[in-house]
Amino acid sequence: MATPGPTRSANTIRFFELLLGQFRGVEGELPSAILYLLNATGEPEPDRKAILSRIANDKVENAGVLAAMLVHIAKGRKGRFSRNPPFDELNALLTRQPIKTNSGRLARAYTDKVRAIEADQHYQEPYCEAPVAYLRQYVGLEDRQIAMYTQLLALTSTRSFTDALVLAQRRQLEHRDTLAGLLQKALDAQGVP
Repeated sequence: MATPGPTRSANTIRFFELLLGQFRGVEGELPSAILYLLNATGEPEPDRKAILSRIANDKVENAGVLAAMLVHIAKGRKGRFSRNPPFDELNALLTRQPIKTNSGRLARAYTDKVRAIEADQHYQEPYCEAPVAYLRQYVGLEDRQIAMYTQLLALTSTRSFTDALVLAQRRQLEHRDTLAGLLQKALDAQGVP
């Protein structure tokens, strides 16, 4: 006998949790936008500075769309969602009506994951003098965010959500390719094949 797949409500919960993850931890859209902006302010090379600033701006836009999805789901709204970032509604949702789980297991697992990521040597400094180190970190970060968007797309069939997620994932692919190109230039400048 075949095991039934996840229920719609289980998918909705997982979808909601993945969206929430984009506003906390070190690998979400909003935290990574801040990290990219920090690097841009200290980046001496004008082209890299401009690219990091542009990518950070895209990430803030993606975070706005994800915030709109969160509020849409949390408030039980039906139909198409507004892509305008409802950060005031999101803030009210998260501060006045904290999201609770029946088990502390999920919260502990998430906290443990964030601590492990933060302890990783790649996350010790937001900016380093050698661009190769942070560019490698960012290419990996973009790969993980692309995978997160793939998971989100697999968990929803809502047309307006999938349209927005496909666009955001496409941006992530562009970011990764741009950062990989910058990494290759930095490696070439150091004489590393």
